[in-house]
Amino acid sequence: MRSPGSNRRASAAWRMRTALDFEAIKPMPGIFYDDPGQILFPDPDAPKNREQVETQKAFEAQALEATGSAHAYDWACAHWGTPGIASFFHAWRDEPGRYECDFDTRWTPPLFIWEKLGEMFPALDFSVSGYEPLLDFALRGTIKDGKLEYELMDQPGIWKAVDSETGKIFSGTLKEIYAVVPNELPIWGAAPVWDDARVARTTVNSRSPKGNA
Repeated sequence: MRSPGSNRRASAAWRMRTALDFEAIKPMPGIFYDDPGQILFPDPDAPKNREQVETQKAFEAQALEATGSAHAYDWACAHWGTPGIASFFHAWRDEPGRYECDFDTRWTPPLFIWEKLGEMFPALDFSVSGYEPLLDFALRGTIKDGKLEYELMDQPGIWKAVDSETGKIFSGTLKEIYAVVPNELPIWGAAPVWDDARVARTTVNSRSPKGNA
């Protein structure tokens, strides 16, 4: 994440220039760097799986004792609000006193990252929004005086579906589409009605030239 404008002290704090690095905000415990991952074995008692199963169980026991989470996935959900890092980062605006960016997260917004940013930079105002078209929800919120407040939007996303045999196009909410076409109809081109929201868009305004970021 790049500096929100020309504030020198903010620049020193906002050192993430090409991505929003969750690790720099809430570092993941080092034990998870050796996480073997959670593998679901169809036959965990089979001799060929025994070594992997024992390795996984041993790691889970150590991780649970050290962090309260068995795997990196669980820890990220509990401390970042989303199971993985941010991706497809893009800065839309970078000018004195204002910074805008957006990025993708997996299925859910990084609520706990936003909360931590508020704690780290209470002199900055944030506007946050996002949507997940596959789960058909969106949110908008703000971070002011270090506190995150947000609301979930109850407007459904608008979708388009095409019948591959006839070429006929259907549009509407998922509920409306599935009421008139089979569930297996291919759906494409998600176009949420919240057209000013992007996945995890973050806007930063510097309220004070001194700041405390």
